[in-house]
Amino acid sequence: MIQMRNEERTLFWELNNVEQGIIEVNASGILDSKSSRLQHEEALDYAKRLNSFLFLLDYRDIRADATLLRVYELPVIYHELGVPRRSKIAIVLPQVKSAEEDYEFYETVCYNRGYEVRLFEEKKHALDWLRLQKNNYRL
Repeated sequence: MIQMRNEERTLFWELNNVEQGIIEVNASGILDSKSSRLQHEEALDYAKRLNSFLFLLDYRDIRADATLLRVYELPVIYHELGVPRRSKIAIVLPQVKSAEEDYEFYETVCYNRGYEVRLFEEKKHALDWLRLQKNNYRL
């Protein structure tokens, strides 16, 4: 498990090759800009070594420090890090009624920037979607 500390904020994450071609990131703690970038960098390096760009981000155990502007900038960070546009990203988030519009906005912003990102409340649904992507596309 990789641990990253930023002042009083702490994010923990672990990378796994959950099954052939799908990289899982299990994260817990507080997700802020700096820790998010570090976590994405490490996941991308791991993906490059495996030549696999299907990502399952399990964020059910995080608290996010995200403003609307930061959500809008996340796809820019993906581009800066060199995340391939052919990547498929499934993010499992806790169900938060007040955040549903923000979640939909994030999916739309990613789509408009050329990244296929889907948000899920259940890990099984996220894995099912990634498996379908794996079967339908040559990555």
